[in-house]
Amino acid sequence: MDDRQRRALRRAAQMLSRVAAGDDPTVILDALAQCVPTVAGLLSVVRRDAPQLLISHAMRLPTELLEGWMSTSSEHLEPALRLVLEASPGGFWRDADAIAGPLRDGLEVLQALDAFGLGEGAGYKVHQRMVPGRGTEHVMLALLTERGTQFPTAAPLLMEALVDDVRDAVHRASLPLVASRSILSQIVEEQRLGYICLARKSGAVLEVNQRALDLIARYHAGRATQSRGALLDFVSSAQRLTAGGGSWQVGHPDRFAALEVHVHVLPKETHVLHEDVHLLSMREWSLPSNLRPCRAESSPILEKLPERKREIALLLARSSLTYKELAYQLHISPNTFRTHVQHIYSLLGVQSRAGLTKLLNDRA
Repeated sequence: MDDRQRRALRRAAQMLSRVAAGDDPTVILDALAQCVPTVAGLLSVVRRDAPQLLISHAMRLPTELLEGWMSTSSEHLEPALRLVLEASPGGFWRDADAIAGPLRDGLEVLQALDAFGLGEGAGYKVHQRMVPGRGTEHVMLALLTERGTQFPTAAPLLMEALVDDVRDAVHRASLPLVASRSILSQIVEEQRLGYICLARKSGAVLEVNQRALDLIARYHAGRATQSRGALLDFVSSAQRLTAGGGSWQVGHPDRFAALEVHVHVLPKETHVLHEDVHLLSMREWSLPSNLRPCRAESSPILEKLPERKREIALLLARSSLTYKELAYQLHISPNTFRTHVQHIYSLLGVQSRAGLTKLLNDRA
C-alpha cells in the first residue's frame, strides 16, 4: 500500500467515523469513494436458512435495478448469495471475477447496469452476527462504479482495512432495516408480511424485502408473473392511494384471497431517519377452506347484494363465529364488518342474523 492509498484510507475512515444517527446513509458510499470509485450501492441482509427473507436497501440505485436484483430467480440468486455466506467480514469480490459463466448470464441485473450508466460491480461483506431466534444474519454491501471505471487492484486490501469502520457506520446510519426504534424491526420478523420503504417526499424506493416482491407479482394487474416494472407500478399506485387513506386492499381473482396494504408514516425525528419514510406493510389473507361458501350457492335473494356482501351474508348464515371472529378471518376491522352487515340487512329487509339465516334457508 503506497502513501496515496494510506491517505485515502485515513480520509475514508474519518468520514465513516462521522456518520451519525439521522444521516443520509449514502454518506457511507461517499466515504468509501475515497478508496474505491463507488457511485451506487445496495445493502442486503441475507440469512442462510431463509433466503426468502432477503432485505435490500438501495443507495442511489435506480428502482429498476433494485427490482431486478430482488426478482432474480432462486436458481441464480442462491449461488450469488453463497458468496456472502462464505466470505469473512471485510471480504471483497469483483463480480467479473467471482460471478462468471452461466451464473453471471442468469443475473440479468448485471446485464442491465450499462443502461443506467453503471459498470463494474463488487460485493463487500460488512459483518455477520447471531440474532436470537433467527440464526446468523449476513450483511453485504454491493458496490457499483460508473460505466467504464474499474475497481483498483488494491481495493480488497483497502476495504478489508475499513471493515470495522463500515460496520459501525452502517449501525449508526439511518437505515430503516437497522433503526433500533423503528416499528420495522417487528415487521421484519413476520415472514408473511412484505414491506416497502418509500421516501415520503420523492417517493423513491429505499428498501424492500423479498416477500413484498412475491406479493406484488401475485397481485400486480391480476397477473401471477414477476414482470419488470411491477414494483414501479405498485409504488405509483401506492403514492396515489396513500394520499386518500392509510390502508387499502387488492382482491385476488379467486375471491377468497386479498392483499391488504397498510401505510405507516415513520417521522425522521421519532425513528432516527434522515427523512420521513412511508412504510408499506403488506399482508395476504385467505379465507379458510371450511368458511368458503360454495360457488354454487346462489339465489335471487343473494343477487341483490354486491359480491363482497354476498360472501359475508353466506358466512353469517353458515357459520357460528361471532362478528369479531369473522372480521378477523376477513382481515377487516369489526366496525367495517358491522357496516357491511347493516347494509346487508337493509338491502334484504331483515333485522337480525337469525332473520337473514331464515331468509336464505327458506329461499334455498
